[in-house]
Amino acid sequence: MSVFPILLGLAVIAVGLIANKNPELWLFRRIDDDFERSDVQLSFTRYGGVVCSIMGVVIIMFGMLF
Repeated sequence: MSVFPILLGLAVIAVGLIANKNPELWLFRRIDDDFERSDVQLSFTRYGGVVCSIMGVVIIMFGMLF
């Protein structure tokens, strides 16, 4: 069991939680996007945060197995 997959999984979970909590953050915007984001874009970012959090859990679980 290595520490790297656990730390990587925690980092991915953290990014997912941040995307879910604050989808208007500059980190989740495109470079040239200076306009106000629509509700569809915000919900898509939240959905991406949920998927990212689930992938972080999967990374941690596989890191514990191998």
